[in-house]
Amino acid sequence: MNELSKRITQLDVMRGVAVVAMVLGHSIDAVLSPDVRAIEAFRLYDFARGFTAPVFLVLSGFAFAVSTERRWAEYIRPSVVVGKRLLKIALLVAIGYALHLPFFSLGKIMLNTTPDEYARFCQVDVLQCVAGGVLLLQLLTFLSRTPRRFALMAFLAGSLITFVTPLVWTTDFGAFLPRWLIPYLNQQQPSMFPLFPYAAYMLFGATTGHLYLRARSSGQEQIVLKAFLAAGAALFAVGLLIDQVPLQLYPSHDYWKASPSIILIRTGVVLLVTSAFFSMKRIHPIIADSAGLLGRSSFLVYAAHIPLVYGSSINAGLAQLIGRGAPVHATMALALGVLVSMLALAHLVAFLRRNHRLPFRFAQAGLACSLLYVFLTKPF
Repeated sequence: MNELSKRITQLDVMRGVAVVAMVLGHSIDAVLSPDVRAIEAFRLYDFARGFTAPVFLVLSGFAFAVSTERRWAEYIRPSVVVGKRLLKIALLVAIGYALHLPFFSLGKIMLNTTPDEYARFCQVDVLQCVAGGVLLLQLLTFLSRTPRRFALMAFLAGSLITFVTPLVWTTDFGAFLPRWLIPYLNQQQPSMFPLFPYAAYMLFGATTGHLYLRARSSGQEQIVLKAFLAAGAALFAVGLLIDQVPLQLYPSHDYWKASPSIILIRTGVVLLVTSAFFSMKRIHPIIADSAGLLGRSSFLVYAAHIPLVYGSSINAGLAQLIGRGAPVHATMALALGVLVSMLALAHLVAFLRRNHRLPFRFAQAGLACSLLYVFLTKPF
């Protein structure tokens, strides 16, 4: 059990590092001046930032495999734990849409929403993407019946999504699908994280999680970590080689978002980082505790920092109050301030859950009901 706890802690810490990169990245994006964005160093930073979401999604799939295989018999049939998972999926979707409400009034939304505002409201962000990925993984759990078959099906589904994404992105779904569904497929309407290709990262993560758990149970962790290292290098190389194929395999598409090459390259890099991270013998306790807490609180941090940075229907964020005009030193100070505030929030919520669980639950329910009441009844 101690070894199991250690490895789950490693997973939380790695997710926490991704959360740090996410919070800093969003904060920098909201206020940094255009002059700084034009320099070569920023372009390199922006390229590296593109790995944040794949890391987080791969680890989300990894965590799904860990939590599911612990109670496999309960997850392969309708049960209480499956019901709780479906409620969490619904909550993620609801919060994802709430963060993009054009107005905090149902009446005003029904009567005054413009087509552009409706499109922005319907965009699929990382919360809806994770919810869709978890739902897909749960369906595979029902169908597979065994962990080994589940891992194989997840890998095949991830591969399928990877190689059909350019075709999905060049298909016009507007003629036969509702507008709210299209952002889950491609970016023909505003959508940050459509399931094609981003669900592939979660599916590959679930396969990775299964392989790791299987190796750990047989005392072969170091072997599988070396296998991850080799697989990561191989995927990186294959991604590069695909670009050298002289044939035009797909219609014109966004290489940096939809190309199988970039998906394989990013998955390979994530596997390399995962292997290196899990092979670390020791992490400083302060870093491990803070990053682990952020990893366990990743959805809370996401839902809290987005309105703070970008604003929402009920508040102005840094993007509105400051705008994209801050120099580097001010930008970094603001970004670190946002990160510290999110860490403080995570500590506060963890303390309340640990020491005042029942009052905290009542407070959560009261706040949710109050916000819902205002949203439903607020006039123009």
